[in-house]
Amino acid sequence: MIGGGQEMGRRAGTPATHQIVGIGVAANVARGLGDGDEMAALRDRLEAALLELPATRVNGTTAAGKRLPNTSNISFEDTNGEMIMHRLDEAGICVSTGSACHTRSHAASSVLEAMQVPFSYAMGSIRFSLGRQTTEAEIDTVIARTREIVTSLRTQAMAV
Repeated sequence: MIGGGQEMGRRAGTPATHQIVGIGVAANVARGLGDGDEMAALRDRLEAALLELPATRVNGTTAAGKRLPNTSNISFEDTNGEMIMHRLDEAGICVSTGSACHTRSHAASSVLEAMQVPFSYAMGSIRFSLGRQTTEAEIDTVIARTREIVTSLRTQAMAV
């Protein structure tokens, strides 16, 4: 393409300087974010504490380097995931029972089915997502409230 005078005839059009600068700034911000090791440590602490509950499992690999540092999907067997989610929400803790694109579905996740997660676990699946600002105190709160809620729901189910 033959360009205009502003590019000495090499390229047509005007560079989007504001976008070029924006990409540079974003690259500098991303460079300072680190590799996620601190977030992964918080995720691992959350998982280890919740796995102390009986009939609880992490869905997916737990191999370091083969997963995101900020996400954990944990299943509580024979426990209603929707109830866990709602009670955590009442405590000001946001979690999900499935992928964002299936939030209105009350069926087991097709992904968990493909991973051959038993139905009794899949229906009690909760996705926890951490952020760069997540603190140890917040993880402690999530651990305590989740343990209380799961224990309470299981006790109620046994009483029925």
